[in-house]
Amino acid sequence: MGLEEIQRKHIELKHELLALLSSKDAQYLEDPLRVEKLQKEILLLVNQKVLKKGRVVEVLITGFELQ
Repeated sequence: MGLEEIQRKHIELKHELLALLSSKDAQYLEDPLRVEKLQKEILLLVNQKVLKKGRVVEVLITGFELQ
């Protein structure tokens, strides 16, 4: 059920993630703990704003690049 909901809502999910990441300034993104902070923020965002039935239990960030 959760994976199906994510697949159905992938456009909404992308929109919310882009909005979250766009709101971050350079100082936040240069923080050594940024990955942990982003994981928590993404988890809350997806569970509170995107998913209605399923729940995300873990967010993994495998790479991070600042431009």
